[in-house]
Parts: sequence; structure tokens; C-alpha cells
Amino acid sequence: MKETPYLEKREDIYKRFKQLPFLKSLDDEVLDELVILSKLQRYEAGELIIPEGVYDSWIYILISGTVSVVKNTKVITSFSDPGEMFGEVAVIDGSTRSASLVAATETTCLATDASFMDRVGEESRQATYSVLYRMFAEVLSKKLRRTDEELVRVRKELDKLKEEMGRLYEMSQNGDRFRLKPTTVDN
Repeated sequence: MKETPYLEKREDIYKRFKQLPFLKSLDDEVLDELVILSKLQRYEAGELIIPEGVYDSWIYILISGTVSVVKNTKVITSFSDPGEMFGEVAVIDGSTRSASLVAATETTCLATDASFMDRVGEESRQATYSVLYRMFAEVLSKKLRRTDEELVRVRKELDKLKEEMGRLYEMSQNGDRFRLKPTTVDN
């Protein structure tokens, strides 16, 4: 991984991040804090971004590339939309990382130390928390919708397989002969 130092009020980065949908709602002061406590990180394809099981307070925003979510050595899903946030669940609940994230292609992320919230001034802390948690809610809602869609797709496949197994069972009970074709299973 190649990493920049913390980003100090760089106007080019500030303008770019202000365009990301969930950062548009942050006021300039909070966005300044966010950018100042952030680093750009570049990963080669196959490089580990977040290992499963660690504690940390970093949130990542995908700038470019593709990231794969890996659990028990299996790719669960991948995403490549610029502005996609990841790593937020462990920050919200304080638990260890529930999966590993790996750069599937050359990938650039904005990595932000979420402990910046502890350094926000008292006068704007509540508003900042409110905006940040609304942002988390939007991200999690989007991920939950995708998970629901995947669950429906898998459920349909499972029902189809059950139906086919029932048909094959009935054939075997009637003494019918049949030959099973080998199939492949996608990740």
C-alpha cells in the first residue's frame, strides 16, 4: 500500500469530496476536519485493505478500483462505485472487522480516522454526530437493500433446486433411470 500523509486543507480534494452524495450534507467545518484527518491509500490488485478480526476506527471511501469482501477465503461480494463507503460497521458498533476487504484491481481509497469525532468542537459535536450517523444510515440502508435483493435471488435458486431434487427423487422411486450432469457453482 502506498499512502499519503494526512491531507491538509487541499482545495482539489475538498472540492472532489464535496461532490460525493453522502458528503454533500456535511458542513464545511466538518468536511475540513474529515479531510484533514484522512489519507489517500493506493492498493495493488490482491492487496489486503482491511483484515478480518481487527479493531480500528478507520472508515474508507472508494475513489477508484474494485474492492472484494472476503469471508472464510470466499469472495462474498465486490463493489466499484466511486464514493462507496466501507468499514463503517466496526466504527458504529466498536466490534472487530467482520470480513476482510481486498483490492480486486488497483484501488484508491480515502481512509479517514473516525476518531476525529472526539476532536470536533463541543458546539458542533451534536450536529456533526447527527450528520455522520445519518450518512451511516444511508450507507447501511443501501447495503441492506442489495443484501435483500441477493437473498431473494438465492432463495429463488434454492427453491428451483429443491423442486428439481424432488422431481429426481420421484423418478428414482418409480425406478426411472437418469444421469446427473456435473455443474459448476459460482462464488
